[in-house]
Amino acid sequence: MRKTNVLLAMIFLMAVMGCSLNDNPPLWLPAPSITSANNTTFTEGTAGSFTFTATGGWPSVTWTLTGTLPSGVTFNAATGVLSGTPELGSSGTYPLTVTASNGFSSATQNFTLTVAPGQTFGVVALNNVNSIGILDGKTQSLTSVKLTDALGSAGGGLFDVVISPDGKTTVISNFGDSKVYFIDTSDPTVPVVKGYLKLNFFAEDMAMTPDGKYLLVTDGGFTSKIAVVNVASRTLVEDFEAVENTTDPLNPWTPQFQSVAIAADGITVLAADYWNLKAHVLTISDTGHLTYVNFIDVSNTVHDPVADVDIPTLRPINVDISPDGKTAIVASIAGGWKDDAETIKADLIFPVLSISGPGQVALTNMVNVGSTYDGSQTVVFNHDGTKAYLMVTQQMPDPVPVDPDYLGPKNVIIVLNVTGAGMASNAGTPIEVEIYGRSQLFGVDTLAVDNSSKYLYVSNPTVSGGSFFIQVIDLTTNTVLKKIDFGSITYNTAFKGDPDADPPVDPDPPVYETTTEIIPTGISFWHP
Repeated sequence: MRKTNVLLAMIFLMAVMGCSLNDNPPLWLPAPSITSANNTTFTEGTAGSFTFTATGGWPSVTWTLTGTLPSGVTFNAATGVLSGTPELGSSGTYPLTVTASNGFSSATQNFTLTVAPGQTFGVVALNNVNSIGILDGKTQSLTSVKLTDALGSAGGGLFDVVISPDGKTTVISNFGDSKVYFIDTSDPTVPVVKGYLKLNFFAEDMAMTPDGKYLLVTDGGFTSKIAVVNVASRTLVEDFEAVENTTDPLNPWTPQFQSVAIAADGITVLAADYWNLKAHVLTISDTGHLTYVNFIDVSNTVHDPVADVDIPTLRPINVDISPDGKTAIVASIAGGWKDDAETIKADLIFPVLSISGPGQVALTNMVNVGSTYDGSQTVVFNHDGTKAYLMVTQQMPDPVPVDPDYLGPKNVIIVLNVTGAGMASNAGTPIEVEIYGRSQLFGVDTLAVDNSSKYLYVSNPTVSGGSFFIQVIDLTTNTVLKKIDFGSITYNTAFKGDPDADPPVDPDPPVYETTTEIIPTGISFWHP
């Protein structure tokens, strides 16, 4: 009887409220099926994209990706697109899991993203044979020596190297010929000279704007000018010359530009002034014209009690700016003075500058690395700007060994930790290298960090007694990995003079064979 009453109650409720059991029957959809490939390959420094696809697209498929992506690559869950530009140094294999869901069921696929090493090459100026060496960054080796005797007169002095942001143009300065040579390195294994521009002064240090539009050139110490060159047309925009400084009417001076660097903002320009102990601040316009802003005194003088005068403890010789454009470090030579008793040698100090905006630069730090060094020639940052490396000569022993084969103490690489805008400190033990140069070239960059920031290439800071090799330092261990020996080269030459000379050289000189050892100087790596 109880069961009958319950059944009657249910029928009554259904009659009153209506039966809705079959109004919206359940919808059972098949699981999506992922139809796209289970792998793809991106390349460091190059934009890549991959779209996941699946059947069973109603309702719309949404995506989930699990696993670690390389830096610079992101995933869009709504569209199923994997895209981005893998950062340099991110090459490797990345196992991932992708899931496609339509809200009712899902499908899963194991997926592999491979990041291939990007094209990486370096160019080193081979001073005494007027040619360039092409370096393979993947194997840390010399690919070839190219353009022998094609970059100016013999002994002219190939010094600095700059590579455009797209890697398609390399510029070499020929000091003695007062020229900058433009080389097509679209295929770095087959470089082609596109032409040259003869300047109104000796060409030594160079820097290029981040957009690759303008090249700035200084001569290292014989004039107070900066040449601005249009890279595409290989024409001179202007010879900029700062006016005489009269902040002290009794002791006026004219700004000098021994080296030059350009910040990532493409506007701020810094120039080291060896003679006046200054770092000059300028800006460059979209049309390639320079404007002088101000100067920063980096002399760090101390008082000589015997002569009762202030003596500078450093002289700027080179400058570089971090990749983020916020920190600049000045490479310098230690000062000193002599009293009645002995020569007092000052500590080697590196001024550190902060850049807070276009043309806004301030001295924020001085890094003292001690009194056992003479001077630094080059400074270069790694790609994330957390480290800076300086090529430094050590003091000669006293007394100097009488051995005629004694070359002097080895050069060292001093490492600085960069902890913020305008903030740096000595990282500790320097890296000793088998280079014995005792002098420095103004502004010439003889250190280069490769694309991965794993290797530092060390060339010669001088052409006087320079070594016939460069060294490669493993920056994960701060030890010398290998030596790239250039040795000697034998070639046929018929070009031994500057065609623009007055009087002109023989237009059809005799061809003869010559053999000479190769001295590498300036060096640069392409950073896509």
